Amino acid sequence: MFYQSDCGPCKQTIAALKEHYSNLVGKGIKIVALSADTDPQVFKDNAAAFPWKDSYCNLEGFKGINFKNYAVTGTPTMFVLDSKGILLKKIATIEQLLTWSEKL
Repeated sequence: MFYQSDCGPCKQTIAALKEHYSNLVGKGIKIVALSADTDPQVFKDNAAAFPWKDSYCNLEGFKGINFKNYAVTGTPTMFVLDSKGILLKKIATIEQLLTWSEKL
Protein backbone atom coordinates (compact mmCIF):
# COMPACT_ATOMS: atom_id res chain seq x y z
CA MET A 1 0.00 0.00 0.00
CA PHE A 2 1.29 3.44 -0.92
CA TYR A 3 0.12 6.13 1.49
CA GLN A 4 0.87 9.47 3.07
CA SER A 5 0.27 10.01 6.79
CA ASP A 6 -1.66 13.28 6.43
CA CYS A 7 -3.93 11.97 3.64
CA GLY A 8 -7.57 11.65 4.75
CA PRO A 9 -8.45 8.76 2.41
CA CYS A 10 -5.22 7.03 3.46
CA LYS A 11 -6.21 7.26 7.11
CA GLN A 12 -9.55 5.64 6.28
CA THR A 13 -7.87 2.91 4.26
CA ILE A 14 -5.32 2.23 7.00
CA ALA A 15 -8.09 2.01 9.60
CA ALA A 16 -9.95 -0.50 7.42
CA LEU A 17 -6.77 -2.51 6.81
CA LYS A 18 -6.22 -2.66 10.57
CA GLU A 19 -9.81 -3.80 11.06
CA HIS A 20 -9.51 -6.57 8.45
CA TYR A 21 -5.83 -7.36 9.04
CA SER A 22 -6.16 -10.80 10.65
CA ASN A 23 -8.67 -11.91 8.00
CA LEU A 24 -6.37 -10.75 5.18
CA VAL A 25 -3.32 -12.40 6.74
CA GLY A 26 -5.36 -15.57 7.17
CA LYS A 27 -5.88 -15.58 3.40
CA GLY A 28 -2.13 -15.31 2.82
CA ILE A 29 -2.07 -11.59 2.08
CA LYS A 30 0.99 -9.72 3.32
CA ILE A 31 0.69 -5.97 3.71
CA VAL A 32 3.68 -3.81 2.88
CA ALA A 33 3.30 -0.06 3.38
CA LEU A 34 5.34 2.54 1.50
CA SER A 35 5.01 6.07 2.75
CA ALA A 36 5.27 9.36 0.89
CA ASP A 37 6.09 11.12 4.16
CA THR A 38 9.02 13.52 4.19
CA ASP A 39 9.24 13.96 7.97
CA PRO A 40 10.97 11.00 9.66
CA GLN A 41 9.14 11.46 12.98
CA VAL A 42 5.71 11.57 11.31
CA PHE A 43 6.51 8.35 9.46
CA LYS A 44 7.90 6.65 12.57
CA ASP A 45 4.93 7.62 14.74
CA ASN A 46 2.33 6.47 12.21
CA ALA A 47 4.07 3.25 11.16
CA ALA A 48 4.46 2.22 14.81
CA ALA A 49 0.66 1.87 15.05
CA PHE A 50 0.40 -0.61 12.16
CA PRO A 51 -0.15 -4.29 12.97
CA TRP A 52 2.07 -5.16 9.98
CA LYS A 53 5.81 -4.68 10.35
CA ASP A 54 6.77 -4.05 6.74
CA SER A 55 6.56 -0.26 6.54
CA TYR A 56 9.09 1.77 4.60
CA CYS A 57 9.84 5.37 3.75
CA ASN A 58 12.82 6.97 2.02
CA LEU A 59 11.59 10.45 2.99
CA GLU A 60 11.51 11.56 -0.65
CA GLY A 61 7.72 11.78 -0.93
CA PHE A 62 6.24 11.13 -4.34
CA LYS A 63 9.71 11.56 -5.86
CA GLY A 64 10.88 8.35 -4.15
CA ILE A 65 12.07 5.47 -6.30
CA ASN A 66 9.19 3.13 -5.42
CA PHE A 67 6.56 5.77 -6.14
CA LYS A 68 8.24 6.40 -9.51
CA ASN A 69 8.73 2.72 -10.38
CA TYR A 70 5.08 1.91 -9.70
CA ALA A 71 3.86 5.17 -11.28
CA VAL A 72 1.99 6.15 -8.11
CA THR A 73 0.64 9.68 -8.47
CA GLY A 74 -1.91 9.64 -5.68
CA THR A 75 -2.55 7.95 -2.38
CA PRO A 76 -3.83 5.59 -1.25
CA THR A 77 -2.84 3.15 -3.95
CA MET A 78 -2.58 -0.61 -3.47
CA PHE A 79 -1.06 -3.30 -5.61
CA VAL A 80 -1.49 -7.05 -5.32
CA LEU A 81 1.71 -8.90 -6.18
CA ASP A 82 2.24 -12.64 -6.31
CA SER A 83 5.06 -14.41 -4.46
CA LYS A 84 7.40 -13.69 -7.40
CA GLY A 85 6.65 -9.96 -7.33
CA ILE A 86 4.49 -10.03 -10.45
CA LEU A 87 1.72 -7.44 -10.46
CA LEU A 88 -1.71 -9.08 -10.33
CA LYS A 89 -3.96 -6.11 -9.68
CA LYS A 90 -3.97 -2.40 -8.91
CA ILE A 91 -6.51 -1.46 -6.26
CA ALA A 92 -7.73 1.98 -5.23
CA THR A 93 -10.11 1.18 -2.35
CA ILE A 94 -10.35 -1.18 0.58
CA GLU A 95 -13.68 -2.39 -0.81
CA GLN A 96 -11.93 -3.54 -3.98
CA LEU A 97 -9.30 -5.36 -1.91
CA LEU A 98 -11.91 -7.10 0.23
CA THR A 99 -13.95 -8.12 -2.82
CA TRP A 100 -10.83 -9.47 -4.52
CA SER A 101 -9.75 -11.33 -1.36
CA GLU A 102 -13.14 -13.07 -1.12
CA LYS A 103 -12.08 -15.15 -4.13
CA LEU A 104 -9.08 -16.60 -2.28
